[in-house]
Amino acid sequence: MSIKGKVMAAAAVMALVGGVSAVGTLTAQAATPSCYEHCIDPFSQKFGTAFVFDVQLQQGKAGQPVRLYRASNGDAGEDFFLSRSGRVSTFVADGLVSPAVAAHYGGGCSRVSSVTGKCVAHYANDWAYQFEYAPDGVPSDLCVGLPATAGDGTKVVLEPCVTSSTTWVGDAHAALGNAAVPLVNGSDTSLSDPYVLNYPGSAAPFLVPTPQLTTWQLQRYPNGHVFNNQLWNAVYGQVGF
Repeated sequence: MSIKGKVMAAAAVMALVGGVSAVGTLTAQAATPSCYEHCIDPFSQKFGTAFVFDVQLQQGKAGQPVRLYRASNGDAGEDFFLSRSGRVSTFVADGLVSPAVAAHYGGGCSRVSSVTGKCVAHYANDWAYQFEYAPDGVPSDLCVGLPATAGDGTKVVLEPCVTSSTTWVGDAHAALGNAAVPLVNGSDTSLSDPYVLNYPGSAAPFLVPTPQLTTWQLQRYPNGHVFNNQLWNAVYGQVGF
C-alpha cells in the first residue's frame, strides 16, 4: 500500500474500540520527524504513553523482536503505520484472520434456533488492525505479528504483512467499556480463551534486557475486568510523557 493509502487507512479510525485514539498536540513526540503526522504509537494501559511499540535495534527484518520502549522522537524503531484497519469481516477475503477469528469476531452466527435451525444471534463484527514498521516514515512491508499460531508465551516479532498472525482484533466486548482493549491475534484458533497481545506480567520496559511482547490467554480479575498488561490503546505521532 502507498504511504497515502496507509495514512488514509489510519485516518479512517479514531479509537481502538471503534478506531484509534486521536490526540492533539501534547508535550513530546514518539515518532521521528518524517513520521510525525503519519505514524501511530500503540501503548499498554499498564505503562501508559511513556512506553510505546519499538522494534529492537531498529532492524527491519522478519523475526526481529517487538517490545515496549521509552517514547522518543529520535528512535526510528518506534515508527509504525496503521497500514490497515476495518471490520474483521473485511480481512476474511484476504486470509488475514483464521476461520475461528472470522466466525467469532467477524459477525458469525452465535446462536441457532432449536426450532427453525436458523441463526437468531450473531457475534459482533469487531475492528481489526495491522501495525506496519515504517522507520523514518518508510514502509517496510513488515508488521507486528507472530512466527507461529498464537499460544501462551509466543514471542511478538516483525513478520510480512500477509499472514493472519499480523492481524490484531480489538475485543470490544471483553473491554467492558474500557477505552483500551485486548488485542486478539488473527491466527487464534482457541476463541473460548483467546490469545491476546501481552506484556509479561512480572516485567517492566525499563529493565535490561528489555522484555519482548508475547501472546497469552486472556486474563481477567474476579470482577471480569482484563489485566492491564493485556489492554492496549494508541495515539498518533504525538504523545505526552
